[in-house]
Amino acid sequence: MSYPVKTRIRGVDRYHILQDIVSCLSDTIGVSLTGLNIETREEIFDCVISYNVHSADELRRALRYLAAIDGIDEISK
Repeated sequence: MSYPVKTRIRGVDRYHILQDIVSCLSDTIGVSLTGLNIETREEIFDCVISYNVHSADELRRALRYLAAIDGIDEISK
């Protein structure tokens, strides 16, 4: 069974930031992405990403890995 999650991510825009976010979730964690919305203004990006997790531990792991990406300043569920 999987549970839908939406995570808001904000930070400093840089080359390949979106690739790093998607790779973190799909390749490293192995979750299924279901939606993505990203806007950039004045070199600050604001992203809402939807995905499915199988447990609270998997969600905590995803948030921890996302927080470690260079340029990400804020993550909220």
